[in-house]
Amino acid sequence: MPEPPADLERLPFLKLTPRQQCDVEMLLTGAYSPLEGFLGRDDYLAVLQTCRLADGTLWPIPATLDITHDTLAALGGADRLLLLDAELYPVAVLEAGEIWQPDRAQEARILYGTDDPTHPGVAFLLHDTAPYYLSGRLRGIRLPVCRFQADFRLPPAAMRALLAQAGSAHGMAFWPETPADLAALQHASAIPRAGNLLLFFSASGAVPAVVPGRTLALNLAAALPRLNAAQRVSYCNLPLWRRPAGGRDLVLRAIVSQNYGASHFRVPVTGDSLSADGAAEKTGWQQAQALLLKHARRELEIAFVNVPQAVAPKTGVSSATPEIDALFHHGGSSRGSGFALFLTGLSGAGKSSLAHALAETLECRYRRAVTVLDGDYSRQLLTSDLTAAPEHQRLNVLRHAFIASEITRHGGIAVCALVAPDAQARLEARRLVERAGRFIEIHVAAPVAVCAARDRKGIYSRTKAGLLGAIGMHGEDYAVPSGPEIVADSARDDVATLTQQVIDYLMAHALLDRS
Repeated sequence: MPEPPADLERLPFLKLTPRQQCDVEMLLTGAYSPLEGFLGRDDYLAVLQTCRLADGTLWPIPATLDITHDTLAALGGADRLLLLDAELYPVAVLEAGEIWQPDRAQEARILYGTDDPTHPGVAFLLHDTAPYYLSGRLRGIRLPVCRFQADFRLPPAAMRALLAQAGSAHGMAFWPETPADLAALQHASAIPRAGNLLLFFSASGAVPAVVPGRTLALNLAAALPRLNAAQRVSYCNLPLWRRPAGGRDLVLRAIVSQNYGASHFRVPVTGDSLSADGAAEKTGWQQAQALLLKHARRELEIAFVNVPQAVAPKTGVSSATPEIDALFHHGGSSRGSGFALFLTGLSGAGKSSLAHALAETLECRYRRAVTVLDGDYSRQLLTSDLTAAPEHQRLNVLRHAFIASEITRHGGIAVCALVAPDAQARLEARRLVERAGRFIEIHVAAPVAVCAARDRKGIYSRTKAGLLGAIGMHGEDYAVPSGPEIVADSARDDVATLTQQVIDYLMAHALLDRS
Protein backbone atom coordinates (compact mmCIF):
# COMPACT_ATOMS: atom_id res chain seq x y z
CA MET A 1 0.00 0.00 0.00
CA PRO A 2 1.27 3.53 -0.74
CA GLU A 3 2.03 6.06 1.98
CA PRO A 4 -1.09 7.90 3.23
CA PRO A 5 -1.45 11.52 2.07
CA ALA A 6 0.14 14.16 4.27
CA ASP A 7 -3.17 15.96 4.80
CA LEU A 8 -4.98 12.79 5.88
CA GLU A 9 -6.27 14.29 9.13
CA ARG A 10 -8.04 17.13 7.37
CA LEU A 11 -9.93 15.14 4.77
CA PRO A 12 -13.69 14.66 5.09
CA PHE A 13 -14.30 11.08 6.13
CA LEU A 14 -16.83 8.28 5.84
CA LYS A 15 -17.14 5.42 8.32
CA LEU A 16 -17.85 2.43 6.13
CA THR A 17 -20.85 0.17 6.65
CA PRO A 18 -20.19 -3.60 6.69
CA ARG A 19 -21.20 -3.90 3.02
CA GLN A 20 -19.07 -0.94 1.98
CA GLN A 21 -16.11 -2.30 3.92
CA CYS A 22 -16.39 -5.64 2.14
CA ASP A 23 -16.52 -3.95 -1.26
CA VAL A 24 -13.55 -1.70 -0.43
CA GLU A 25 -11.41 -4.66 0.61
CA MET A 26 -12.35 -6.61 -2.53
CA LEU A 27 -11.34 -3.60 -4.62
CA LEU A 28 -8.08 -2.95 -2.77
CA THR A 29 -6.86 -6.55 -3.02
CA GLY A 30 -7.69 -6.96 -6.70
CA ALA A 31 -10.40 -9.54 -6.04
CA TYR A 32 -12.75 -7.31 -8.05
CA SER A 33 -10.27 -6.85 -10.91
CA PRO A 34 -10.51 -5.15 -13.38
CA LEU A 35 -12.33 -2.62 -11.17
CA GLU A 36 -10.13 -0.09 -9.37
CA GLY A 37 -12.88 1.83 -7.61
CA PHE A 38 -16.60 2.44 -7.38
CA LEU A 39 -18.54 2.70 -10.62
CA GLY A 40 -19.63 5.94 -12.26
CA ARG A 41 -23.16 6.38 -13.53
CA ASP A 42 -22.52 5.17 -17.09
CA ASP A 43 -20.86 1.97 -15.88
CA TYR A 44 -23.57 1.50 -13.24
CA LEU A 45 -26.38 1.71 -15.79
CA ALA A 46 -24.50 -0.47 -18.28
CA VAL A 47 -23.99 -3.19 -15.67
CA LEU A 48 -27.66 -3.14 -14.73
CA GLN A 49 -28.88 -3.24 -18.30
CA THR A 50 -26.27 -5.42 -20.01
CA CYS A 51 -24.15 -7.06 -17.26
CA ARG A 52 -21.18 -5.24 -18.77
CA LEU A 53 -19.17 -2.14 -18.03
CA ALA A 54 -19.54 0.72 -20.48
CA ASP A 55 -16.45 -0.54 -22.33
CA GLY A 56 -18.04 -3.96 -22.85
CA THR A 57 -16.18 -5.87 -20.12
CA LEU A 58 -18.33 -8.55 -18.51
CA TRP A 59 -19.34 -7.49 -14.99
CA PRO A 60 -22.59 -8.68 -13.38
CA ILE A 61 -23.28 -6.61 -10.24
CA PRO A 62 -22.71 -2.86 -9.72
CA ALA A 63 -19.97 -1.93 -7.25
CA THR A 64 -21.33 1.29 -5.78
CA LEU A 65 -20.59 3.47 -2.75
CA ASP A 66 -23.77 4.81 -1.20
CA ILE A 67 -23.58 7.99 0.90
CA THR A 68 -26.03 9.91 3.07
CA HIS A 69 -27.09 13.56 2.95
CA ASP A 70 -24.69 14.26 5.84
CA THR A 71 -21.72 12.74 4.02
CA LEU A 72 -22.62 14.65 0.88
CA ALA A 73 -22.68 17.88 2.87
CA ALA A 74 -19.39 17.06 4.60
CA LEU A 75 -17.77 16.32 1.24
CA GLY A 76 -18.75 19.75 -0.06
CA GLY A 77 -16.45 20.62 -2.91
CA ALA A 78 -13.63 18.32 -1.75
CA ASP A 79 -12.16 15.99 -4.35
CA ARG A 80 -11.14 13.28 -1.87
CA LEU A 81 -12.94 11.31 0.84
CA LEU A 82 -11.16 9.36 3.59
CA LEU A 83 -12.67 5.92 4.19
CA LEU A 84 -12.56 4.48 7.73
CA ASP A 85 -13.31 0.88 8.64
CA ALA A 86 -15.63 -0.18 11.46
CA GLU A 87 -12.87 0.39 14.03
CA LEU A 88 -12.04 3.84 12.63
CA TYR A 89 -8.80 2.79 10.97
CA PRO A 90 -8.19 4.72 7.72
CA VAL A 91 -8.18 2.19 4.88
CA ALA A 92 -8.36 4.20 1.66
CA VAL A 93 -8.84 7.58 0.05
CA LEU A 94 -11.53 7.85 -2.59
CA GLU A 95 -10.82 10.24 -5.44
CA ALA A 96 -14.36 11.58 -5.60
CA GLY A 97 -16.07 11.51 -8.97
CA GLU A 98 -19.75 11.56 -9.89
CA ILE A 99 -22.63 11.86 -7.44
CA TRP A 100 -26.15 10.84 -8.41
CA GLN A 101 -29.40 9.50 -7.01
CA PRO A 102 -30.16 6.02 -8.39
CA ASP A 103 -33.58 4.53 -8.91
CA ARG A 104 -33.20 1.81 -6.28
CA ALA A 105 -36.57 0.24 -6.99
CA GLN A 106 -35.53 -0.24 -10.61
CA GLU A 107 -32.16 -1.57 -9.49
CA ALA A 108 -33.95 -4.11 -7.28
CA ARG A 109 -36.19 -5.29 -10.10
CA ILE A 110 -33.25 -5.75 -12.45
CA LEU A 111 -30.91 -7.43 -9.97
CA TYR A 112 -33.42 -9.59 -8.13
CA GLY A 113 -36.31 -9.94 -10.55
CA THR A 114 -38.74 -8.46 -8.01
CA ASP A 115 -39.45 -5.40 -5.89
CA ASP A 116 -41.05 -7.48 -3.12
CA PRO A 117 -39.83 -5.82 0.11
CA THR A 118 -39.66 -9.21 1.85
CA HIS A 119 -36.93 -10.36 -0.55
CA PRO A 120 -33.65 -10.03 1.42
CA GLY A 121 -31.77 -8.31 -1.40
CA VAL A 122 -34.61 -5.89 -2.11
CA ALA A 123 -35.08 -5.13 1.59
CA PHE A 124 -31.39 -4.29 1.98
CA LEU A 125 -31.31 -2.15 -1.14
CA LEU A 126 -34.44 -0.16 -0.29
CA HIS A 127 -34.01 0.22 3.46
CA ASP A 128 -30.30 -0.11 4.28
CA THR A 129 -28.76 1.76 1.36
CA ALA A 130 -28.16 5.53 1.42
CA PRO A 131 -29.82 7.71 -1.27
CA TYR A 132 -26.73 8.90 -3.20
CA TYR A 133 -24.03 7.00 -5.07
CA LEU A 134 -20.48 8.34 -5.26
CA SER A 135 -17.98 7.07 -7.81
CA GLY A 136 -14.21 7.23 -7.71
CA ARG A 137 -10.89 5.41 -7.80
CA LEU A 138 -9.47 4.09 -4.54
CA ARG A 139 -6.00 4.77 -3.19
CA GLY A 140 -5.32 2.16 -0.53
CA ILE A 141 -3.78 2.93 2.85
CA ARG A 142 -4.18 -0.42 4.62
CA LEU A 143 -6.63 -3.29 4.46
CA PRO A 144 -9.58 -3.22 6.87
CA VAL A 145 -9.03 -4.98 10.18
CA CYS A 146 -10.01 -8.65 10.00
CA ARG A 147 -11.10 -10.03 13.38
CA PHE A 148 -12.17 -13.51 12.28
CA GLN A 149 -9.97 -16.12 10.62
CA ALA A 150 -7.37 -13.51 9.73
CA ASP A 151 -4.92 -16.26 8.72
CA PHE A 152 -7.36 -17.33 6.00
CA ARG A 153 -8.10 -13.83 4.68
CA LEU A 154 -5.83 -14.22 1.67
CA PRO A 155 -5.63 -11.64 -1.14
CA PRO A 156 -5.61 -12.96 -4.72
CA ALA A 157 -1.86 -12.51 -5.13
CA ALA A 158 -1.18 -14.68 -2.07
CA MET A 159 -3.44 -17.47 -3.33
CA ARG A 160 -1.86 -17.37 -6.78
CA ALA A 161 1.56 -17.58 -5.14
CA LEU A 162 0.48 -20.68 -3.20
CA LEU A 163 -0.67 -22.32 -6.42
CA ALA A 164 2.63 -21.48 -8.09
CA GLN A 165 4.59 -22.95 -5.17
CA ALA A 166 2.55 -26.13 -5.47
CA GLY A 167 3.61 -26.34 -9.11
CA SER A 168 0.04 -26.47 -10.36
CA ALA A 169 -1.67 -24.22 -12.86
CA HIS A 170 -5.04 -25.77 -12.12
CA GLY A 171 -7.44 -25.29 -9.25
CA MET A 172 -11.12 -26.05 -8.74
CA ALA A 173 -13.03 -23.23 -7.01
CA PHE A 174 -15.65 -24.61 -4.65
CA TRP A 175 -17.99 -22.40 -2.58
CA PRO A 176 -19.61 -24.62 0.09
CA GLU A 177 -22.67 -23.12 1.77
CA THR A 178 -25.25 -25.87 2.30
CA PRO A 179 -25.35 -29.29 3.98
CA ALA A 180 -25.39 -30.82 0.50
CA ASP A 181 -22.17 -28.96 -0.33
CA LEU A 182 -20.58 -30.41 2.79
CA ALA A 183 -21.73 -33.85 1.70
CA ALA A 184 -20.00 -33.26 -1.64
CA LEU A 185 -16.66 -32.93 0.12
CA GLN A 186 -16.67 -36.66 0.88
CA HIS A 187 -17.60 -37.74 -2.64
CA ALA A 188 -14.74 -37.64 -5.13
CA SER A 189 -17.17 -37.67 -8.05
CA ALA A 190 -18.76 -34.46 -6.80
CA ILE A 191 -15.48 -32.54 -6.98
CA PRO A 192 -13.64 -33.14 -10.24
CA ARG A 193 -9.88 -33.18 -9.73
CA ALA A 194 -8.18 -30.06 -11.02
CA GLY A 195 -4.87 -30.08 -9.21
CA ASN A 196 -5.90 -28.05 -6.17
CA LEU A 197 -9.22 -27.63 -4.44
CA LEU A 198 -9.80 -23.98 -3.54
CA LEU A 199 -12.46 -23.55 -0.87
CA PHE A 200 -13.97 -20.07 -0.88
CA PHE A 201 -16.39 -18.81 1.69
CA SER A 202 -18.00 -15.56 2.75
CA ALA A 203 -20.36 -15.10 5.67
CA SER A 204 -21.22 -11.53 4.66
CA GLY A 205 -24.18 -10.33 2.65
CA ALA A 206 -27.91 -10.46 2.19
CA VAL A 207 -28.02 -14.11 1.09
CA PRO A 208 -29.95 -16.15 3.70
CA ALA A 209 -27.66 -18.74 5.28
CA VAL A 210 -28.62 -22.41 5.25
CA VAL A 211 -25.83 -23.09 7.74
CA PRO A 212 -24.72 -20.26 10.10
CA GLY A 213 -21.79 -18.63 8.35
CA ARG A 214 -19.40 -18.43 11.28
CA THR A 215 -20.22 -22.04 12.15
CA LEU A 216 -19.41 -23.28 8.66
CA ALA A 217 -16.25 -21.18 8.40
CA LEU A 218 -14.81 -22.44 11.69
CA ASN A 219 -15.33 -26.05 10.75
CA LEU A 220 -14.07 -25.77 7.21
CA ALA A 221 -10.84 -24.49 8.73
CA ALA A 222 -10.81 -27.31 11.29
CA ALA A 223 -11.32 -29.90 8.56
CA LEU A 224 -8.41 -28.74 6.39
CA PRO A 225 -5.78 -31.21 7.69
CA ARG A 226 -8.05 -34.17 7.01
CA LEU A 227 -9.15 -32.86 3.61
CA ASN A 228 -5.54 -32.24 2.63
CA ALA A 229 -4.77 -35.91 3.20
CA ALA A 230 -6.79 -36.73 0.08
CA GLN A 231 -6.13 -33.68 -2.10
CA ARG A 232 -4.29 -30.35 -1.90
CA VAL A 233 -6.81 -27.96 -0.40
CA SER A 234 -6.57 -24.21 0.21
CA TYR A 235 -9.18 -22.26 2.13
CA CYS A 236 -9.94 -18.55 1.86
CA ASN A 237 -12.50 -16.64 3.92
CA LEU A 238 -13.38 -13.77 1.60
CA PRO A 239 -14.84 -10.33 2.40
CA LEU A 240 -17.31 -10.77 -0.46
CA TRP A 241 -20.70 -9.21 0.27
CA ARG A 242 -23.10 -11.68 -1.28
CA ARG A 243 -26.21 -10.50 -3.14
CA PRO A 244 -29.05 -13.02 -3.73
CA ALA A 245 -29.01 -12.19 -7.44
CA GLY A 246 -29.10 -15.64 -9.04
CA GLY A 247 -26.83 -15.98 -12.06
CA ARG A 248 -25.32 -12.53 -11.48
CA ASP A 249 -24.02 -13.68 -8.09
CA LEU A 250 -22.75 -16.91 -9.62
CA VAL A 251 -20.83 -15.09 -12.36
CA LEU A 252 -19.37 -12.60 -9.86
CA ARG A 253 -18.06 -15.50 -7.78
CA ALA A 254 -16.61 -17.05 -10.94
CA ILE A 255 -14.76 -13.80 -11.74
CA VAL A 256 -13.46 -13.57 -8.17
CA SER A 257 -12.36 -17.22 -8.32
CA GLN A 258 -10.53 -16.52 -11.58
CA ASN A 259 -8.77 -13.55 -10.00
CA TYR A 260 -7.62 -15.89 -7.22
CA GLY A 261 -6.04 -18.22 -9.74
CA ALA A 262 -8.72 -20.89 -10.10
CA SER A 263 -8.89 -22.58 -13.50
CA HIS A 264 -12.27 -24.27 -12.90
CA PHE A 265 -15.46 -23.17 -11.18
CA ARG A 266 -17.80 -25.75 -9.69
CA VAL A 267 -21.43 -25.05 -10.60
CA PRO A 268 -23.91 -27.20 -8.65
CA VAL A 269 -26.71 -28.43 -10.91
CA THR A 270 -30.06 -28.56 -9.14
CA GLY A 271 -33.67 -28.88 -10.21
CA ASP A 272 -34.03 -25.10 -10.44
CA SER A 273 -30.57 -24.46 -11.86
CA LEU A 274 -30.24 -21.42 -14.08
CA SER A 275 -29.29 -23.11 -17.32
CA ALA A 276 -30.11 -22.21 -20.89
CA ASP A 277 -32.22 -25.36 -21.27
CA GLY A 278 -35.96 -24.82 -21.15
CA ALA A 279 -35.52 -21.06 -21.26
CA ALA A 280 -38.95 -20.62 -22.85
CA GLU A 281 -40.55 -21.80 -19.60
CA LYS A 282 -38.67 -19.28 -17.50
CA THR A 283 -39.54 -15.70 -16.62
CA GLY A 284 -37.83 -12.82 -18.38
CA TRP A 285 -35.52 -12.36 -15.41
CA GLN A 286 -34.59 -16.04 -15.39
CA GLN A 287 -33.95 -15.96 -19.14
CA ALA A 288 -31.63 -12.98 -18.65
CA GLN A 289 -29.77 -14.91 -15.94
CA ALA A 290 -29.39 -17.92 -18.21
CA LEU A 291 -28.10 -15.73 -21.05
CA LEU A 292 -25.57 -14.16 -18.68
CA LEU A 293 -24.23 -17.57 -17.73
CA LYS A 294 -23.98 -18.48 -21.40
CA HIS A 295 -21.85 -15.40 -22.11
CA ALA A 296 -19.74 -15.96 -18.99
CA ARG A 297 -18.89 -19.49 -20.08
CA ARG A 298 -17.66 -18.13 -23.42
CA GLU A 299 -15.79 -15.03 -22.26
CA LEU A 300 -14.17 -15.85 -18.93
CA GLU A 301 -10.92 -17.78 -18.80
CA ILE A 302 -12.19 -19.93 -15.93
CA ALA A 303 -14.00 -23.11 -16.98
CA PHE A 304 -17.51 -23.72 -15.63
CA VAL A 305 -17.94 -27.33 -14.51
CA ASN A 306 -21.48 -28.58 -13.91
CA VAL A 307 -21.52 -30.99 -10.98
CA PRO A 308 -24.65 -32.81 -9.78
CA GLN A 309 -25.62 -31.52 -6.37
CA ALA A 310 -24.97 -34.08 -3.67
CA VAL A 311 -27.99 -35.06 -1.65
CA ALA A 312 -27.74 -34.53 2.09
CA PRO A 313 -29.21 -37.29 4.25
CA LYS A 314 -32.52 -36.89 6.05
CA THR A 315 -30.76 -35.71 9.19
CA GLY A 316 -30.08 -32.48 7.33
CA VAL A 317 -26.29 -32.53 7.26
CA SER A 318 -23.61 -34.86 6.04
CA SER A 319 -20.08 -33.93 6.86
CA ALA A 320 -16.79 -34.62 5.21
CA THR A 321 -14.89 -34.95 8.46
CA PRO A 322 -15.42 -35.63 12.16
CA GLU A 323 -14.60 -31.97 12.82
CA ILE A 324 -17.58 -30.77 10.79
CA ASP A 325 -19.75 -33.60 12.10
CA ALA A 326 -18.99 -32.65 15.70
CA LEU A 327 -20.05 -29.10 15.07
CA PHE A 328 -23.50 -29.97 13.76
CA HIS A 329 -24.21 -32.62 16.35
CA HIS A 330 -23.19 -30.42 19.27
CA GLY A 331 -24.62 -27.18 17.98
CA GLY A 332 -21.22 -25.52 17.92
CA SER A 333 -21.00 -25.20 21.67
CA SER A 334 -20.01 -27.39 24.58
CA ARG A 335 -21.87 -26.93 27.82
CA GLY A 336 -20.40 -24.65 30.45
CA SER A 337 -21.25 -21.81 32.77
CA GLY A 338 -21.57 -18.37 31.27
CA PHE A 339 -19.25 -15.51 32.09
CA ALA A 340 -18.27 -12.07 30.85
CA LEU A 341 -14.79 -10.85 29.99
CA PHE A 342 -14.78 -7.07 30.38
CA LEU A 343 -11.80 -5.52 28.58
CA THR A 344 -11.13 -1.90 29.51
CA GLY A 345 -8.27 0.39 28.54
CA LEU A 346 -7.27 3.45 26.59
CA SER A 347 -8.03 3.87 22.91
CA GLY A 348 -5.23 2.11 21.07
CA ALA A 349 -4.34 -0.20 23.96
CA GLY A 350 -5.37 -3.27 21.95
CA LYS A 351 -8.76 -4.18 23.41
CA SER A 352 -10.40 -5.09 20.10
CA SER A 353 -7.45 -7.19 18.95
CA LEU A 354 -7.44 -9.17 22.19
CA ALA A 355 -11.25 -9.47 22.31
CA HIS A 356 -11.51 -11.00 18.86
CA ALA A 357 -8.50 -13.27 19.40
CA LEU A 358 -10.12 -14.55 22.59
CA ALA A 359 -13.42 -15.13 20.81
CA GLU A 360 -11.82 -17.18 18.05
CA THR A 361 -9.81 -19.25 20.54
CA LEU A 362 -12.85 -19.93 22.72
CA GLU A 363 -14.95 -20.89 19.70
CA CYS A 364 -12.38 -23.04 17.89
CA ARG A 365 -10.54 -24.71 20.76
CA TYR A 366 -13.27 -24.94 23.39
CA ARG A 367 -16.42 -24.87 21.22
CA ARG A 368 -18.07 -22.21 23.35
CA ALA A 369 -20.69 -19.77 22.11
CA VAL A 370 -19.06 -16.34 22.21
CA THR A 371 -20.40 -12.86 21.51
CA VAL A 372 -18.03 -9.91 21.14
CA LEU A 373 -19.46 -6.56 22.24
CA ASP A 374 -16.95 -4.15 20.73
CA GLY A 375 -17.51 -0.45 21.37
CA ASP A 376 -16.27 0.42 17.90
CA TYR A 377 -19.03 -1.67 16.32
CA SER A 378 -21.70 -0.73 18.86
CA ARG A 379 -21.51 2.88 17.70
CA GLN A 380 -23.21 1.82 14.48
CA LEU A 381 -26.53 1.33 16.29
CA LEU A 382 -26.52 0.35 19.97
CA THR A 383 -24.79 3.52 21.15
CA SER A 384 -25.15 5.74 18.08
CA ASP A 385 -27.13 8.28 20.12
CA LEU A 386 -24.44 8.71 22.79
CA THR A 387 -21.72 11.33 23.10
CA ALA A 388 -18.58 11.54 25.24
CA ALA A 389 -20.46 13.32 28.05
CA PRO A 390 -19.92 11.58 31.42
CA GLU A 391 -23.55 10.50 31.77
CA HIS A 392 -23.44 9.02 28.27
CA GLN A 393 -20.18 7.19 29.00
CA ARG A 394 -21.89 5.55 31.98
CA LEU A 395 -24.92 4.63 29.87
CA ASN A 396 -22.63 3.18 27.21
CA VAL A 397 -21.05 0.84 29.76
CA LEU A 398 -24.39 -0.20 31.26
CA ARG A 399 -25.97 -0.98 27.88
CA HIS A 400 -23.12 -3.34 27.09
CA ALA A 401 -23.24 -4.82 30.59
CA PHE A 402 -26.95 -5.54 30.30
CA ILE A 403 -26.46 -7.44 27.04
CA ALA A 404 -23.46 -9.24 28.55
CA SER A 405 -25.57 -10.29 31.54
CA GLU A 406 -28.21 -11.83 29.28
CA ILE A 407 -25.58 -13.72 27.29
CA THR A 408 -24.03 -14.93 30.55
CA ARG A 409 -27.41 -15.93 31.98
CA HIS A 410 -27.93 -18.36 29.11
CA GLY A 411 -24.52 -19.99 29.36
CA GLY A 412 -22.72 -17.94 26.73
CA ILE A 413 -19.52 -15.97 26.91
CA ALA A 414 -19.64 -12.21 26.44
CA VAL A 415 -16.41 -10.42 25.55
CA CYS A 416 -16.78 -6.66 26.01
CA ALA A 417 -14.17 -4.25 24.64
CA LEU A 418 -14.76 -0.70 25.86
CA VAL A 419 -12.70 2.25 27.00
CA ALA A 420 -15.05 2.49 30.03
CA PRO A 421 -13.07 5.30 31.71
CA ASP A 422 -15.21 5.65 34.83
CA ALA A 423 -14.54 3.31 37.76
CA GLN A 424 -18.06 3.67 39.17
CA ALA A 425 -19.63 2.69 35.84
CA ARG A 426 -17.39 -0.37 35.67
CA LEU A 427 -18.48 -1.31 39.20
CA GLU A 428 -22.14 -1.00 38.19
CA ALA A 429 -21.42 -3.20 35.18
CA ARG A 430 -19.86 -5.82 37.44
CA ARG A 431 -22.88 -5.86 39.76
CA LEU A 432 -25.25 -6.16 36.81
CA VAL A 433 -23.42 -9.09 35.23
CA GLU A 434 -22.72 -10.91 38.49
CA ARG A 435 -26.45 -11.44 38.96
CA ALA A 436 -26.16 -13.90 36.07
CA GLY A 437 -22.59 -15.23 36.22
CA ARG A 438 -18.90 -14.43 36.55
CA PHE A 439 -17.48 -11.03 35.63
CA ILE A 440 -13.77 -10.92 34.82
CA GLU A 441 -12.33 -7.44 34.44
CA ILE A 442 -9.28 -7.29 32.19
CA HIS A 443 -7.26 -4.10 32.15
CA VAL A 444 -5.58 -3.92 28.75
CA ALA A 445 -2.75 -1.73 29.92
CA ALA A 446 -0.52 0.50 27.82
CA PRO A 447 0.84 3.99 28.57
CA VAL A 448 -0.79 6.95 26.84
CA ALA A 449 2.44 7.57 24.93
CA VAL A 450 2.39 4.03 23.51
CA CYS A 451 -1.28 4.30 22.52
CA ALA A 452 -0.69 7.69 20.89
CA ALA A 453 2.35 6.34 19.03
CA ARG A 454 0.27 3.49 17.64
CA ASP A 455 -2.78 5.63 16.84
CA ARG A 456 -3.55 3.66 13.68
CA LYS A 457 -7.09 5.00 13.81
CA GLY A 458 -5.89 8.60 13.96
CA ILE A 459 -7.97 9.05 17.11
CA TYR A 460 -5.40 10.95 19.16
CA SER A 461 -4.13 13.22 16.40
CA ARG A 462 -7.57 13.95 14.96
CA THR A 463 -9.13 14.56 18.37
CA LYS A 464 -6.27 16.85 19.34
CA ALA A 465 -6.86 18.80 16.14
CA GLY A 466 -10.57 19.07 16.98
CA LEU A 467 -11.61 17.10 13.91
CA LEU A 468 -13.37 14.14 15.50
CA GLY A 469 -15.38 15.87 18.18
CA ALA A 470 -16.04 13.40 20.98
CA ILE A 471 -15.07 10.19 19.19
CA GLY A 472 -11.64 9.82 20.74
CA MET A 473 -10.25 9.87 24.26
CA HIS A 474 -6.70 10.79 25.27
CA GLY A 475 -6.73 9.26 28.75
CA GLU A 476 -6.77 12.31 31.01
CA ASP A 477 -10.08 11.16 32.49
CA TYR A 478 -9.38 7.43 32.48
CA ALA A 479 -9.52 5.85 35.94
CA VAL A 480 -7.05 2.96 35.98
CA PRO A 481 -8.73 -0.17 37.44
CA SER A 482 -7.65 -0.73 41.03
CA GLY A 483 -8.28 -4.47 41.27
CA PRO A 484 -8.90 -6.17 37.93
CA GLU A 485 -8.81 -9.94 37.73
CA ILE A 486 -6.25 -9.70 34.93
CA VAL A 487 -3.78 -7.03 33.83
CA ALA A 488 -2.90 -7.59 30.18
CA ASP A 489 0.23 -5.57 29.42
CA SER A 490 -0.15 -4.88 25.70
CA ALA A 491 2.94 -2.67 25.64
CA ARG A 492 5.05 -5.67 26.62
CA ASP A 493 3.27 -8.76 25.26
CA ASP A 494 1.78 -9.64 21.88
CA VAL A 495 -1.83 -10.67 21.31
CA ALA A 496 -1.06 -14.41 21.31
CA THR A 497 0.66 -14.15 24.70
CA LEU A 498 -2.16 -12.08 26.17
CA THR A 499 -4.75 -14.51 24.82
CA GLN A 500 -2.99 -17.42 26.50
CA GLN A 501 -2.75 -15.40 29.73
CA VAL A 502 -6.53 -15.05 29.80
CA ILE A 503 -7.11 -18.70 28.85
CA ASP A 504 -4.78 -19.78 31.67
CA TYR A 505 -6.82 -17.70 34.13
CA LEU A 506 -10.09 -19.23 32.93
CA MET A 507 -8.66 -22.74 33.20
CA ALA A 508 -7.31 -22.08 36.69
CA HIS A 509 -10.74 -20.90 37.82
CA ALA A 510 -12.58 -23.87 36.26
CA LEU A 511 -14.43 -21.71 33.75
CA LEU A 512 -13.26 -23.83 30.80
CA ASP A 513 -13.03 -27.56 30.26
CA ARG A 514 -9.65 -28.80 29.13
CA SER A 515 -9.64 -29.21 25.33
